[in-house]
Amino acid sequence: MKTICVDMGGTRTKVAIVEDGKVGESVVFPSAPDFATTRAELARRIHAYLEASPENWRGLGLSTPGLVDEAAGCVTQIVGSHAGLANFDL
Repeated sequence: MKTICVDMGGTRTKVAIVEDGKVGESVVFPSAPDFATTRAELARRIHAYLEASPENWRGLGLSTPGLVDEAAGCVTQIVGSHAGLANFDL
């Protein structure tokens, strides 16, 4: 089973495929000053992974520079270039 792992940092965003505990293909791209641009690039890259290999996905892990409210299922208290992620439904 494969997992898409995303690390959204203030200056760069990293995306990697982890399978059986091993990091496989990965990419790093600059985080844009506005969340909408970063979100669009992230969605494009995730869709490319899913289209290239549509089976055996476990899920997606997301690391953000803010707090996640697990009960509500959204990111809270986030600032900077990813402020658009606040209250984003995970």
